[in-house]
Amino acid sequence: MVVDMNEIPIEARPTLKEAGLDFNHFAYFTRPIAAALPSRTPGAADIHWIQLEALINKLKSGDFSAAEDILRLCRETTDWQMKFAATRVLGHAGTIDCFKRMREELEQHPMRKQESIDVPSRTLVLTYCRAFALWGRLDVIPVLMDQYLALRLKQTPEISLLPLLMSDLLVDDDSTMIAHDPPEDALEDYLNLVMNQYDAVTAKHGSDKVFVFRGDLYSVRAIAERMRHLTTPYQAADLTTLRERFEPATGIDCSVIFSEEDVSTLAAATIAESFLESDDGKKFEPGRRYFFGHPIPE
Repeated sequence: MVVDMNEIPIEARPTLKEAGLDFNHFAYFTRPIAAALPSRTPGAADIHWIQLEALINKLKSGDFSAAEDILRLCRETTDWQMKFAATRVLGHAGTIDCFKRMREELEQHPMRKQESIDVPSRTLVLTYCRAFALWGRLDVIPVLMDQYLALRLKQTPEISLLPLLMSDLLVDDDSTMIAHDPPEDALEDYLNLVMNQYDAVTAKHGSDKVFVFRGDLYSVRAIAERMRHLTTPYQAADLTTLRERFEPATGIDCSVIFSEEDVSTLAAATIAESFLESDDGKKFEPGRRYFFGHPIPE
């Protein structure tokens, strides 16, 4: 399904290498890297990005074997912008085998036995945890909590992302304390709050092997409904998060929403309504993950 609202043609956009996988701008709809290169042999810095772009195109066609190769690329590269993009792609389209390997990598990492964690190790944990949360299966909550506690006990800075990731999976409440890094004297209460909510959501759905978003069963159509009813600037601030759940699943370019200085809730509503009213939009089942319209094998 295509919604033709784009104001900036593909050839006028930056490449994936130039822009990264940025959901405030062009995300998956960037200019091909090879077309932007001058007439020369691609350098070493270009080759991994060209490979990543080719693997993303395989995923877009429904070939999910490419996910394993993306994980391999992520491990090979020393370019952190590329690691960030690759792990994000895995969050959108990775298979359960990818996530098992990523979890094992974190559990076996030498940092687990170190008194403090260096910046590259911390960044690896946070990028992998973002991918786990984008994957969205409920049983990642104990994994996220384990990583949060491990980083916190080592007095690692900049870990406030992890409570936000857990909150996005567990509750539909902007004021929830789950989203906030607690003070030391409230840590035990915080742990109980998160795990009690995890147990409640598990009981609600009958399993922790289900895909969730904000406490409910993950649903592309439900996310489109949210996009369609954003009426205040505060709600509009949520569009980046919603777009990152909607665009990779459907393959619908949502760049036009972010083409102005302020995000366009009207453009978001138009895209969402077109999707919900289309025949293609009706094929998306609650509780299933998709990438560019293709069901992801689990």
